[in-house]
Amino acid sequence: SVLDQTGYRGEADVDLGITNDNAVLGFEINGRKDGVRHVWQAVARWHGADTTKWKCAVKALDTFYLAKPEQSTDDILVILRSQNLLATRTNPFGIVLSIPAFHGVMGVIVIGESYLDAHRRFLDLNKALGTPANLEDDQPLLPVMD
Repeated sequence: SVLDQTGYRGEADVDLGITNDNAVLGFEINGRKDGVRHVWQAVARWHGADTTKWKCAVKALDTFYLAKPEQSTDDILVILRSQNLLATRTNPFGIVLSIPAFHGVMGVIVIGESYLDAHRRFLDLNKALGTPANLEDDQPLLPVMD
C-alpha cells in the first residue's frame, strides 16, 4: 500500500465515495482511526454514550480561524465563559474546544439543542472570535435525533 511504502505503521481510515455508476473512489488516507471520534466523545460526555438518544445537533470544525491569531487557548476560554458560550456540565449545549489555539487556528465543536440553536451558537462564536472564512461551511455533523 501507499502507506506501507512510506514506512507508516498503525491504523488508518480511508475516505471513500461512490459515483452514480457505483464506482468506488478513494479520496484520502488518514493516519489515524475514526477521524471524528473526538467529536462523538465530546458530545457523549454530556449527552450519553447512546447516540440514538441524543437530542442535539453538532457542528465541528478542526480549522476555526481566529480574528486575533495571537490569542491563546486560555484567552479564548475566558471570552467563551464571559459570553456564556462554553459547554459545561451544567449547560451541555455550547462550545467545546477540541484543538488548542495555535497560529490563529483552533478546533471547535458546537453543540446545540437543534440545528438552528447550533447554528446560532456557531454564529455567536464566530462573532466573538472568528473570521468570515469560518462561514463557508454551514452543515452540522449530526442532525437532531428524534
